[in-house]
Amino acid sequence: MNELLVQLFAKYLRGMCNHEEINRVVKLLQEGAHQEEWEYAVDSLAKELASEDAQLTVSLKKTEYLHQRILRSVERTQIPIRRLTWYKRNRFPYAVAMALVVFVAGALFYRDIGKSRLLVAVKITENDIQPASSRATLALADGRTIMLNGSKEGIITADNGITYQDRSEKIVHLNGHTSDQLVLTTPRGGTYTVVLPDGSKAWLNAASSLKYPSHFTDNERLVEIQGEAYFMIVKDAKRPFKVRSKGQEVEVLGTEFNVSAYPEDNEIKTTLVSGAVQVAVIGGESRGNSYGHQSEDSRGNKLLPGEQSTLKQGRLNINKVDVSTYVGWKDGDFIFNGLELREAMKQLSRWYDVEVVYEGAIPPTPLYGSFSRAFTLSKTLEILKEGRINFKLEKQGTTKRLIVKQ
Repeated sequence: MNELLVQLFAKYLRGMCNHEEINRVVKLLQEGAHQEEWEYAVDSLAKELASEDAQLTVSLKKTEYLHQRILRSVERTQIPIRRLTWYKRNRFPYAVAMALVVFVAGALFYRDIGKSRLLVAVKITENDIQPASSRATLALADGRTIMLNGSKEGIITADNGITYQDRSEKIVHLNGHTSDQLVLTTPRGGTYTVVLPDGSKAWLNAASSLKYPSHFTDNERLVEIQGEAYFMIVKDAKRPFKVRSKGQEVEVLGTEFNVSAYPEDNEIKTTLVSGAVQVAVIGGESRGNSYGHQSEDSRGNKLLPGEQSTLKQGRLNINKVDVSTYVGWKDGDFIFNGLELREAMKQLSRWYDVEVVYEGAIPPTPLYGSFSRAFTLSKTLEILKEGRINFKLEKQGTTKRLIVKQ
């Protein structure tokens, strides 16, 4: 067995390969070479993901979550999957993924669990609801609101004006001597990115808005977020970057993190990917530690990579989390790792711009799995139905309702 290839495949499955390494893995998989190394890498990852369960066997939902984690890793390079096989060794579930097959317009998904094979065929109809796309508006200081081009992914804010990220068109001319307040807003069913005046970048999720100046001051870089955004901040020791949301302020020098602060949610979640941030409670002094307890420890409200702060009713808790669960949306994935059904439906509601209605008493239902946000709503619902949840989709004109039933 080639240990170097095992390491390369393991690195690829964890999404840590650079462009050159990805191309090499793709070529090897297309050639069908080194199957032993590939299976060993996938098998090891499944073991690692399953090890967090203390029991010798895992539930079907947990098993499906492990399967989806591996599948999502393989699909990152848009390589279709020919065969996914589940088998048991020492009563643990493991996955062996082999490439290649062509996905057709209806999309076919195979899943083997034990000896039973399930084939799910999803049909795309003209009444289906498409996923979110590049849609946003930009409000200017003079009162004008510009509808941004939906064929573009984002905008760049520079000293002399605002352009699309491909530099194809100047949207607004700016006075380099004054600083105007700008507001970038995505509707339900929309997403957009923006390069800020200092070169930092923000990704806006659906139903979100970012308020920022056309020029930052000499002593700080301050923006305000409502909804959800992922930030990649350029380091500037002289000008800390601050993100304000309802009742909270996050201060950073240079890092990557996610802030979720939707008005309809009763809490704010700040998730740190890299670097370090300081989270301040506006009008409060509550602090939490990495085990989720309230405390006044020496770290204060500082987050380390892999940690998340939750602000609820003026109290701040800090916990260790699986970061991918909270930032997967930025890379185009829904990732549910025990997420309660109603919380998951909030995400679908914003992404597909659909009203969610519940019929009957719906018990608390944790969801496990990951899948592309590029799927149409009907395809997404077919995946969720495997968790024995019933849905009904109604669409009349511009009115779209998703009914969740017991």
